[in-house]
Amino acid sequence: FFFRLQKWLIAFIYFRSVAGRQKSLADRAFVSCRILSTPSSEKGPFEGSLRYSRIEGDLDDDDPPDVGDTVQAFVIDTNSKGGFVRLSRRVQGRAMLKELCDGFLPDPAAAFPMGRLVVGKVKQIKPASSSENSFVVDVDMRESSLL
Repeated sequence: FFFRLQKWLIAFIYFRSVAGRQKSLADRAFVSCRILSTPSSEKGPFEGSLRYSRIEGDLDDDDPPDVGDTVQAFVIDTNSKGGFVRLSRRVQGRAMLKELCDGFLPDPAAAFPMGRLVVGKVKQIKPASSSENSFVVDVDMRESSLL
């Protein structure tokens, strides 16, 4: 979910943070959230959580998934070689073009636009080179691999 905090200020809320609360969210509703991180650039989004435990002060990150787990993620970027997704603050994933769909995909960016919620199976997990507490996972989003 993306929330506009001001004209130029946007917050990104993870789907798991809203679990069970979607029905209570409406246009122009006031919600309490916990800001988890601030943008590195002036125009980048804030990351926030609507999870009750986060609002009350539990700021521990979720554990990374295991190989073989089925996960939900948001699309960050898609190009002619594949796509990148975000599972949580510390876990990002990637899927090669052949692992996005079972059939031919003429325009991957149109089929997987930024912000779309997707489901995939974790094939591999490794520490990210940029941070000791971050992980990169290889994800297979083909329907045949999920069944």
